[in-house]
Amino acid sequence: MSKSGRQATVLRRARREDVLAIEKLLAAERLPPYGIREFLGTFFVLAEGEHIVGCAGLEVYGEAA
Repeated sequence: MSKSGRQATVLRRARREDVLAIEKLLAAERLPPYGIREFLGTFFVLAEGEHIVGCAGLEVYGEAA
């Protein structure tokens, strides 16, 4: 926990247990929640303790990406 009493914010790879939180974040921004489970290895989350506060998913095309 930081000096302000808040838990540290951590950027990490997404895990299976994060899928529901990722779906909720995408739905809140009216983005399609397609392919999260299939491409979970290319997703990252921003976590404050146990709470997911942000996410990013990379779309990898071909071998050059």
